[in-house]
Amino acid sequence: MTARHNIRIGSLGRQRAAIDATPAPRVGELLQIARERKGVDLFRAERDTKIRLKYLAALEDSAYADLPPMVYTKGFLRNYAIYLGLDPEDLIARWREETLAGRKVERPSVAPPPRPLAAPRRSVAVTPGTLVALMFGLIVLAVFAWIAWQVLRFVGEVPTLSLSYPPSLVSIVEDDRIILTGVAGPRAEISITTPDGQRRSAIADESGKWAREVLLAKGRNDFTIVATDPVTHRASEPINLIISVPLPGASPGASAGPTPAPIRLIIVQPANNLVLEDGLVTVSGTTTGTRVTIEGRFVGTLPAPSGQPGATPTPAPTPTPPPDPSASPAETPVPSPPPFVDVTIGTAGTFSETLSLGPGAWQIVISAYRTGLAPIVETRTLTVRPPEPTGGMTLVIEAVGGNSWVRIVADGAVWPRYRSRTLRSGASVTVTAEEEIWLRSGNAGVLRITQDGQVLPRLGRRGLVGNWIFRPGQPPERTSETR
Repeated sequence: MTARHNIRIGSLGRQRAAIDATPAPRVGELLQIARERKGVDLFRAERDTKIRLKYLAALEDSAYADLPPMVYTKGFLRNYAIYLGLDPEDLIARWREETLAGRKVERPSVAPPPRPLAAPRRSVAVTPGTLVALMFGLIVLAVFAWIAWQVLRFVGEVPTLSLSYPPSLVSIVEDDRIILTGVAGPRAEISITTPDGQRRSAIADESGKWAREVLLAKGRNDFTIVATDPVTHRASEPINLIISVPLPGASPGASAGPTPAPIRLIIVQPANNLVLEDGLVTVSGTTTGTRVTIEGRFVGTLPAPSGQPGATPTPAPTPTPPPDPSASPAETPVPSPPPFVDVTIGTAGTFSETLSLGPGAWQIVISAYRTGLAPIVETRTLTVRPPEPTGGMTLVIEAVGGNSWVRIVADGAVWPRYRSRTLRSGASVTVTAEEEIWLRSGNAGVLRITQDGQVLPRLGRRGLVGNWIFRPGQPPERTSETR
């Protein structure tokens, strides 16, 4: 046995392999020999150095796999060498050499098992720059979408145009004029080219309805109707209308086959020679025609209200035509007739329309039309009595040539249905009061006012807004008072 085997102490309680003498002993062997030479076992060395026994045994056995990380192992080795009386720096240098060479051989590296490939996580980072770029992109996209929509609108849209009357594109009319009606786009401009090459125009209202009266010549009349959109200025498909007016002495039905049945027109109301108190008259009846018009013609004034209800009116030499809306209301005391009304006919041929008439004698003309036939006309004579004198004042307010918003207060009380109302062109209202009548108008220039049978000068220009007070026997007074 060698000397090393003779001095080794087996008090650790386990069999240790003998260390053969070599010219260059390893660090572990040097540590073990020094400890045994010092005469301590591993338990004592653990207690003295505060280094765990398993690390001391690993240092002496060069079991590098059992040692902690290098920084801790280096500290253990330094403290243990000082404890055993060895040169720590020399021992650390030897240990570092053995570690570099020995660990590669004694501790083969084991590659970890391959991990399954997984799709990398993609996270979107929202930054202020990203938000600004997104908003800018949305704005640009919206601008391009609007431009594309406008281009499609201007290029693709064609204005619509339809003809309501006459119902057929080839018609026969025994008259020297006709009112063409139809439907187009809102505020569209309707251009009508007449047979002589002239152009007549009309503007459709907000609902698209339009109407235009044109003259007819004997024989064939060719019209071309086109609607132009007010925004895109695109023209609709033209409508070619042919209206024939029979020549004098010609037989309209010679080549048209059997003669069609004449138009029937039955007037249910009003009765002829009717006397009215309030001036509101309803015209109703039935017809086999396709169009009905109603026109009110003023015949003459009545005597003083003290006369009998059926007193004979004072006739005018000729029917008074509708007054010029641009003329002053004070130029004529004749009430304006109601507008020329084109009545809507129901499915069973029924029709009904209410007119508002001023005091005096009136003639109501009801005409029924159908393509290819002569129109049929019925007339009714009416009398509208002026209101009886009450000792106060009577005011008749008429709208001539335009509409006007009005508010009427008589003797401090709002006149029924005239708290806030539009008085349409041709309509009138009769107001009575004992002391005064307060009137507010939104278009004073179109109002014709008759006070106790006397037509007053007009209140002002068209579009004038103001308040006026009327008192018995006094001219109207403009005021800033509101009621």
